[in-house]
Amino acid sequence: MQSSQKSLQPMMTQNKRSISRALTVTLISTVVAVSVITVTLIYHTISQRAKAQLEEKADEYIISLAGVLEIPLWDLDERNIIRTGQAFTQNELVEMLKITNSMGDVYFDFKRESQAPLVSRTRKILHEGQFLGNVEISLTTKYDTEINRQLLLSGMGTLSVVILVLVVATGFLLRMLLNKPLDCLAEIANAYASGRYDPSGYDMLFLEFQPLVGALAEMGDKITSQMTELRNAEKKYRGIFENAVEGIFQSIPEGRFLNVNPSMARILGYDSAEELIENIADIGQQLYVNPGQRETFIQQMRDGKTVSGFHVQMYCKNRRIVWVSLHARPVLNENGQLLLTEGILEDITEPKRVEAERIKLEDQLRQSQKMETVGLLAGGIAHDFNNLLTPILGYCELLIAGFPEEDPRRQKLQHVWQAAERAKDLTHRLLAFSRKQMIELKTVDLGALIRQFESMLRRTIRESIHIEVRISPSIGLVRADARQIEQILINLSINAQDAMPEGGTLTIEAADIDLDESYTSSHPEIAPGAYVMLAISDTGVGMDEETMEHIFDPFFTTKELGRGTGLGLSTVYGIVKQHGGSISVYSEKNQGSIFKTFLPRTVTEGAMIEAIEPLPDELAHGDETILLVEDNEMVRMLACTMLQSLGYQVIVAENPDQCTKLAGEHKSPISLLLTDVVMPGMNGRDLFDRLRLSLPDLKVLFMSGYTSNVIMHHGVVDEGMHFIQKPFSMHTLSQKVRHVLVS
Repeated sequence: MQSSQKSLQPMMTQNKRSISRALTVTLISTVVAVSVITVTLIYHTISQRAKAQLEEKADEYIISLAGVLEIPLWDLDERNIIRTGQAFTQNELVEMLKITNSMGDVYFDFKRESQAPLVSRTRKILHEGQFLGNVEISLTTKYDTEINRQLLLSGMGTLSVVILVLVVATGFLLRMLLNKPLDCLAEIANAYASGRYDPSGYDMLFLEFQPLVGALAEMGDKITSQMTELRNAEKKYRGIFENAVEGIFQSIPEGRFLNVNPSMARILGYDSAEELIENIADIGQQLYVNPGQRETFIQQMRDGKTVSGFHVQMYCKNRRIVWVSLHARPVLNENGQLLLTEGILEDITEPKRVEAERIKLEDQLRQSQKMETVGLLAGGIAHDFNNLLTPILGYCELLIAGFPEEDPRRQKLQHVWQAAERAKDLTHRLLAFSRKQMIELKTVDLGALIRQFESMLRRTIRESIHIEVRISPSIGLVRADARQIEQILINLSINAQDAMPEGGTLTIEAADIDLDESYTSSHPEIAPGAYVMLAISDTGVGMDEETMEHIFDPFFTTKELGRGTGLGLSTVYGIVKQHGGSISVYSEKNQGSIFKTFLPRTVTEGAMIEAIEPLPDELAHGDETILLVEDNEMVRMLACTMLQSLGYQVIVAENPDQCTKLAGEHKSPISLLLTDVVMPGMNGRDLFDRLRLSLPDLKVLFMSGYTSNVIMHHGVVDEGMHFIQKPFSMHTLSQKVRHVLVS
């Protein structure tokens, strides 16, 4: 501002004149001259009365004309202006009538050729304070005497000349003295309008205009400073807007974006902000996965509420779905109506995924803990139940042998025995679920096992179900119990058949697979490594999420009453876990199901466990001495009774300490130790090792109704040792004891 004022100093001091002085001197001189001439002529030519009347009429006419012409001049209605002028010129008193606009353009100019004296009036026409133009009128007095007319004509002529001279002089003077500075100010205004705010380059001749020019210069400096600040602020805002990590947007309630930043476009998968704005005509229908949430959001905006943390799912350009969090505020007009919405959009897809993964892991952990707890309960129940079933089955078998075939009591006992056998099968399933079922691990070619099983499966599954078997050409080996794997195949196949009452396709697949941390991170029960996948899928009715949460629970079934025990899938679960594997299921309602089991892959054959050969049908007798150790009294009494009925000499002990004492006191040879595996104070293996110190030829047969992988694979019972599962029949016991004694 100081520089502008300094630049104006030379212009303010050199060759400057006062416009007020010039105009005053000129106008006074002109008015004095005209007044003297006019007064003199009027005094000598027109009487006072005639002059007064004529002037009164002139005033009336000029006021009337100004009022009539105001609206036409405002509307630029030239036709109406001319018509009005013509109407007034019908009056014989009107000698001259001239109508001009604010620019000096003449709309109507009327003059008579009469030499009568004239009284003239000029009036500015205004509309609401705005200057529209001038009207000039001259009247003549035709009722005066001829002398007065001549005098008036002479005076009017002189007055006209004076007026003409005055008008010309005034116009010339105004043009010279006023138009030039006004033109200079107009140029300065135009320069300001075009963005140039420095008036120092314009030559202003009159000192009176210098304060105005100085004020304009100061205003220009302020405008320049403010424009600089605005540009800096805009640049700063634009930098924040363009470089923000979050999406920033402005939108209207009708569903279009007014403005978005590049991050907004990036989050939604568009190449640019312009592309996003051009392609989205309806935000709710095109972006929102649930359009109803858009309506909720807009309603909150209409209510004048600020929205924070409004989580919604949106479609990207490629139809990928992302989670976003909206933070927005409404912009309302003075009537409280929503004009637009301004806000920030944050991509929360990854936090949502992590949260979902955390919830999933917590659910899996709870499910695993639940299954472990249920497994412990089921195993304990099965163990105790086995001890109860052992005497039931044994004594039934002994009693049945004592009645002839036709005796009705024999048939009743057989019904009891059959019911106990079904209960025995139930306990085996519970033991499989609780991973306490006895397994015999071998190196198994899973592909060959499936091919052998296929023919039996085709005879079992309904003909309305098409079976497809897909086995990878190079499939690895697994360490597994072949009978248990067959149990998995049959249970899952029967389950698939039940899911396809109208028929469908059952697919069995097997292939090698390497599980890395991307899988095991969401399945913490299994370690990364090499596995063989066994997948069984169907095209049946499928399951909902609630059903899938319970499918491995014991006794859970969706079948009607009497069609299933609910132990099929829980048995599969237990077998897979006992083999160190994992099982997963995926299903959707009416879209079928697929069960995938992952068994650890092995590269070496390892030690093989010999398969147990089928036992002969007849009872095997003997006369050797057997040392029986069992802590459960009912099982102990039953086993003793069975062995004695087969001809053996039996030494009975209820615990390891008593067994050791009796063995030391017995003088004749003892051929076999029949011992429970798990007993108070000492397990069966430790008891056998102790007795062999004094009885090196002693053989052993282990029995248990509550065995586990620990028994077989952690030193309690070694692979290859003889074992009988509780509950056992007399036939099984006889053959097993005989097999051990002669081996």
